[in-house]
This record gives sequence, C-alpha cells and structure tokens, in this order.
Amino acid sequence: MHFAKIFGILSVFVLFFSACSEEKSSLSEPVNAESVSKAKPSSSDAAFIQEFWDIISLSQPEKMNAWLKQAHALGKREGWKNHEKVLLLIPGGCLSTFTAGEYWKIFSCFDETELASRLNPDSVNAKVFHLSGVAFKKLILGTEEEALKALAQSETHGTEGRVAAAFSYALFKGNKHIDKGLKILGDCRNETCQHTTSLAPFKEEGLLLALAEIQGKAGKLSLMEETLQRAEVMGKKSKWPFLHLVTKVRKEFPGKKKLWDAGFLSVGNLGLPFPTFSLGREQCAVCHFGAKVPKN
Repeated sequence: MHFAKIFGILSVFVLFFSACSEEKSSLSEPVNAESVSKAKPSSSDAAFIQEFWDIISLSQPEKMNAWLKQAHALGKREGWKNHEKVLLLIPGGCLSTFTAGEYWKIFSCFDETELASRLNPDSVNAKVFHLSGVAFKKLILGTEEEALKALAQSETHGTEGRVAAAFSYALFKGNKHIDKGLKILGDCRNETCQHTTSLAPFKEEGLLLALAEIQGKAGKLSLMEETLQRAEVMGKKSKWPFLHLVTKVRKEFPGKKKLWDAGFLSVGNLGLPFPTFSLGREQCAVCHFGAKVPKN
C-alpha cells in the first residue's frame, strides 16, 4: 500500500511540477549577487554557515547540493557534537533544493529533519523542522489526525513554529483546515510575522507574498489583492529584490485556483498544488536574502 502511495506521489510531483517549472532555470529576474556576502569555505564553521546563507540568498540548488555533501562529510569525519549549528542547517538546505525543483528529495528531507531533531533535542528550530516533516509525511502516508497533532505541537514553538504550522494547514486536501493557518497569521501585523533576526531580513515581505496565495486559495480574493499590495508597497520601501514575484503570483494564481477547485490533484490528505509554489526556487530567498549570521 505504501509503495503504491509513494509511486502515486512521485508521479503527481513529476507531472504537475514539471509543468509548473518549465522555465526552472529562469523562474524570475536574476538577483544581484553583488549585494550578497561571499564567504569562502574554510575549516571554520562560522564561514561554512555563512556560505549556507549566501547560497540560500542566491537560490542556487546546485551549490546547495555541494554544501550538503560537505556538511555530511564533516559530520561523518568528526561527529556532530562540535558542529551542531551545521547539522541544524541540513534540513533547510535539503528543503531548499526540494522547492527549487528537486521534488524527489522530499523523502530524504524527512530523514534529515529526524536526524537534526534527534541529535539536537533542545533546539527549537530542529523541533519545528521535524514536526513540519512529520505532518507532511502523515498527510501522505498517515492520517489527518496525526498530521494535525504534529502541527498543534509546532504551534507551541515560538514564532517560527507558528509560521510553519500556518502554512502547513494550507496543505490539507479540500482546504479543510486552511482557516486555522489564516487565524495564526491574521493580517500579519503581529509578532508572528514581524519578529525576525539578521537571518531573515525580508521575513515580513516574504510572508505577505506567501500569505496572499493562501488567502486566495481560501477564496478570499479581495483580501489576497490587498495583501499583495502591502507586500508591494513594503518591498519598494525596503528595496526588496523580489518585487517581480508579486506580479508572478497575480498572473499564475487563476490557473492554480482552477486546479484547487477541481480537487483532482491530491495524494492521501495532501492537496496539490502547493499554495506557495508560484515563488519557485526563490521560496527561501524571499525572506532570507542577504542573511547574516549573528555574532552570538
């Protein structure tokens, strides 16, 4: 049974996402690389970690794959005890390649989130990644109740846990729980959306862009446009390098809504297409562009 489900999942991913990403190498206007730091790889974890965020900023899955290979080699060679901060980045790196079009990696990403959580039981970030992975897996292979339980736990882990849960609620087939996510985010004039660090300089702009699609998926079209306008105004003021994605979301949303309304794209309790895949390979960069590792 599980094999059949997995085969169906992969088939849907290949058919749907190959259509959605037919211009994968040029999904959007190029980001100005000069504005991003260029830390060189070295034996220092600090430099290696900054390199990770530079790759996220530039949406470069090929370089991320090379970084992940180096990270795994580091852990295998020296163990993770002295490299826990590197380990914590591995799930995010894996997921960034998944959102960039390497959809077959989703199952290995589940393994990465489990590893980071098991080896870093006190890390909130590790817990949030792991719970999101559990929820996603349960949507495909488990039950709705199991997925909801994981997301309820995620909500208890700070602003990032709430954000992760909010967007995950939008993944349920038939929009059954999408209002739970919208309730968490509200109008994004709150701590959940606005609290950030130097690792996510454009968190608010990026969340507004993603929130707009979820509002549209829930049928709140006027609210969606209002949110897109807010993202546009805020982005112009902050010189956000992803303003072009506001136009892209507007352009592609009607076609996605037809697929949602038809309801024939789903696997288990997972509804497809994903709400925020209009952002393509830049899903991580919209918030994390220009990220700097805090000194502390």
